[in-house]
Amino acid sequence: EELRRLTDSVEDPIGTWDGVLALFPASDAERLMQATHLLRQHGHGFDLELRMTSRQGTRRWVRLIGQAQVRPNQVVGMHGPAQDI
Repeated sequence: EELRRLTDSVEDPIGTWDGVLALFPASDAERLMQATHLLRQHGHGFDLELRMTSRQGTRRWVRLIGQAQVRPNQVVGMHGPAQDI
């Protein structure tokens, strides 16, 4: 819900992964992609502060914390809070 508010998204869910990445400058999108790759492959969580421009053009810094959802020996998803900082 908070990520939806931060991105000024009315969609449920907030859109595609590529659409979410497009809200970040290229260097921050790359950091987020690397962090989510490590989470999916190895279960490593992340805590990132990134620049973002919402769908309405509002620029802000956000903190994204990602944690792996794990079933026996397998990462099956990701969850965590998003914060306006």
